[in-house]
Amino acid sequence: MTNIAVIDLGSNSVRVSVAKKESGEVVYIGKNPIMLSQGMNHDMLLKEAPIKRCKEAFLQIKEIAKKLEVEEIYAFATAAVRKAHNKKEFIDFIKEETGINIFVLTGEEEAELDCLGVLEKTEINEALILDTGGGSTEFIGVKEGRIVGAVSIPIGSRSIKELFFAD
Repeated sequence: MTNIAVIDLGSNSVRVSVAKKESGEVVYIGKNPIMLSQGMNHDMLLKEAPIKRCKEAFLQIKEIAKKLEVEEIYAFATAAVRKAHNKKEFIDFIKEETGINIFVLTGEEEAELDCLGVLEKTEINEALILDTGGGSTEFIGVKEGRIVGAVSIPIGSRSIKELFFAD
């Protein structure tokens, strides 16, 4: 049976889920708090130390994927990479060092995926879903089980912390 891995590269952490491709049964979930957006608030550049932590986390994921016989790895980045002025250099570096391609979600795509996750796990038909991440916050309106509006604003818990508090 084929396994696939999905990586969620956020501002605070890297999360990975491995599932059986045919059934969707999750066989592994992991999280590594790499704080990718650490220090980027003032110049919007991803910094060397967080980039190195990200590379190491991706290499660990590759080892896990090998042990779990993963055939495909899909990596999706959110606000930290989306906002970074050195986004292309970062994506190219990670690809070169780990072999993993990163797809950067738009704020709207992130909001839609948030909504799909909530609707999959709940009985909600009408709601305002709020997802506060490290680098962005998404608001998603749901009516009759469908998205009626979604917006992403480029401020989250990590960016607020760095604006007002020292590490």
